[in-house]
Amino acid sequence: MSMGHPSKHDLTRKLRKAAQAGFKGVELFWDDLDAFCSQTFGNTAGGALLKACQQLKLLCDELGLEVVSLQPFRNFDGLVDKAEKEQRLEEFKLWLLCATHLGAGIIGVPATIEKEGHSTSSIVEDICQLSSLAQQNAPPITVAYENLCFSAFIETWESAWSVVHNASRGHDNVAIILDTFNIGGGMWADPCAPEGLRPNHRDSLETCLRDLAATIPRHKVALIQVADAELLDPPIQKGHALYDPESASCLRNWSRNCRLFPLEKDRGAYLPIVELLRAMTDGDQNSGMRGIGYEGWISMEVFSKSTETPGQQCVDEHVERAWAGWIKLRESMGWEDC
Repeated sequence: MSMGHPSKHDLTRKLRKAAQAGFKGVELFWDDLDAFCSQTFGNTAGGALLKACQQLKLLCDELGLEVVSLQPFRNFDGLVDKAEKEQRLEEFKLWLLCATHLGAGIIGVPATIEKEGHSTSSIVEDICQLSSLAQQNAPPITVAYENLCFSAFIETWESAWSVVHNASRGHDNVAIILDTFNIGGGMWADPCAPEGLRPNHRDSLETCLRDLAATIPRHKVALIQVADAELLDPPIQKGHALYDPESASCLRNWSRNCRLFPLEKDRGAYLPIVELLRAMTDGDQNSGMRGIGYEGWISMEVFSKSTETPGQQCVDEHVERAWAGWIKLRESMGWEDC
């Protein structure tokens, strides 16, 4: 998805370009898998999807790419309708088979963005249900839950962590995804404000950095996703193309159209991603140093209107931007061996 929209750009080309640039792993977006399956087999039935996963695994092995995760299993948590929930659980079983065929050890589950037909009362139980199924898989798969700053209910990392913490009782395969965009978008940025910032954003950041390091154990972080975002001029206000009277929808529109690769200052990047990453990756909680001490995969998840440009050059440009962003991030963090 970050290299080109699934409806306009071929998945195999994106994978080849990512490998050529130097990337070692990818998160596979379900919409990309669905589009590849439809183009290759003419349908997206379960059997065709599994064949598509087998083909993609062979290609990724050839390219030296690991499929880190399959995502996003959308709008499941908090479902009220029992029949619909059972249908989605059956769907998740297919996701587990697909992840297994791909060699992906993680399935990403973002917090629902739908209020209608959903409730907070069953969210922990719902994540437990997914985790039970994933735990029975051979091999077991991690269910990685994530807040969205525009979610219907779970907008902050603290609320996502509460779900993960409670769901972990009896399920050691539940973990959290920490996303710099969704954390920064919730306590730092406001695309509707003239300066793009929330009141007391600096104090909120300091509190966030301290609490992240003190709260989440290293082994409960499944993945870190990094994205920056564009400071809009003018901001999203009435008359703006991305305007929606509901502030959460403004955040959603900003998220889907205006993300950037790390530290693209020339494009208006302004989220505190380096500070957030230090809190996530510095130190070792066991030694008492500040920071979670995470040492696993770091992914760049960039939704942007720019990925919808037709033509092969779009993929080439996004891969180049992604690699340049990674180099800048690596230098800023002092990750010489990454």
